[in-house]
Amino acid sequence: LETFELVWKTINESYWDATFGGVDWKGIHNQYLPKVKATEGNKEFHTLLNQMVGELKRSHLSVAEPGQVQGLQTRSSQPAMGNIGLDLRWMK
Repeated sequence: LETFELVWKTINESYWDATFGGVDWKGIHNQYLPKVKATEGNKEFHTLLNQMVGELKRSHLSVAEPGQVQGLQTRSSQPAMGNIGLDLRWMK
């Protein structure tokens, strides 16, 4: 539940479009919370998180499973040199 709340809150507070493209983002929270509570595994949980984020209809916005981020060697407190136009951050 902590991760669900963190993902929802992060988008709620930092999404570029204050109207969420017409999506009722608070309503999305209420719609997905009971589904998240009913999940039984990480795969199902992350699939559900991505369905929730998908409600915003943005092709490059998703939540990566922990196993998908192997190879990222820096944390947000240790910025890497260079920039390719992405901002990847570790979320606890």
